Amino acid sequence: MIECAIWRSRGARGLCFALVLLVSAANSAAAEDEAQQAARQLNEQHGLVKITGRVWGLPLEVQLRMRLKRLPSLREQIVTTQKALDERTARNEQAWQQAAPAINALKSQLARLSSSDPQRAALSEQLKLISADVVEPKSLAGRDDVRTQLSGLGQDRCALALDLVWIRSTVVKIAERYRQLAGDEEVTRLIKQSGTKCRLGPARDYAADARKLDEYDALAFAVHVPVYLQSGRVRVTALIADAACATFSWSEASDAVTCLPASVLDAAAIQVPADAPQRTVRIEGRTVVCREIVLGSLRLGSCHAKSVPVCVLPPEAEDLGAQLTPLAFSPCRGKLELERLRVVLE
Repeated sequence: MIECAIWRSRGARGLCFALVLLVSAANSAAAEDEAQQAARQLNEQHGLVKITGRVWGLPLEVQLRMRLKRLPSLREQIVTTQKALDERTARNEQAWQQAAPAINALKSQLARLSSSDPQRAALSEQLKLISADVVEPKSLAGRDDVRTQLSGLGQDRCALALDLVWIRSTVVKIAERYRQLAGDEEVTRLIKQSGTKCRLGPARDYAADARKLDEYDALAFAVHVPVYLQSGRVRVTALIADAACATFSWSEASDAVTCLPASVLDAAAIQVPADAPQRTVRIEGRTVVCREIVLGSLRLGSCHAKSVPVCVLPPEAEDLGAQLTPLAFSPCRGKLELERLRVVLE
């Protein structure tokens, strides 16, 4: 009888313990369901995402953190490429000073020979060998390897400028947006339900990050920008509407106009009004009927032009590509220094 009572007592305790576990599991499952539902609402109805494990925030903040994170590597890439180009320019100039007399002499000899002269082949081969690693300083920007470096440098510097402008603007935007969200009772409730110690962003204060941007300005907004030669054209990369980078042909002709293909404007999310006025222009010997718009912003190094008239090329003239006249940056002036692979802005 005693053993039976003990067994019953132990059995009751075990049963109670099992019931406690079941209730606890049910409560835990209910809490988890509530947290998952709150998370879905935060994402679907309010557009919030997890910035870190416990911080709910704006997707814009995720982009901000990514852009801030890549700034040091972008700066390092720009500095490294610029250093390599400076060294290449110096080596080529020194080599040109030594080789120029021989190169000019060979060219003069070839100019005096008829096209059928048997000496032409030997002299041409000799000129080719001498010119293999050296070129007139003004033509260095057209060498394949140098052109590739210059093109990449221009894109990187423009990308850095784009990031700096975007980051400064976004830091202000998200601060205001978070102030609005903090006053939303539903958002506050859902964040509390989404998990223990969860909170609304920002994940950190970005004021210090914004102040550090000044150290990048000297690279992005320098008084000179890289240029390169392609098919006889001087090419330069600029920032349009603070939204996208575009590579232009630099034209100092008196009748030159600044123009852009419609595809470039699409990349910058710029729409051409249906009632934009038409204008007939001459570009590289062709007559083109384009639409004229006013570009809100155009940045090239230290020059920042606003309200810039731009001709939008029609589809049949897209092959002309983007064209840029220094007049677009008036009163800034651009001085082309091909031997130094750049345009100097004054």
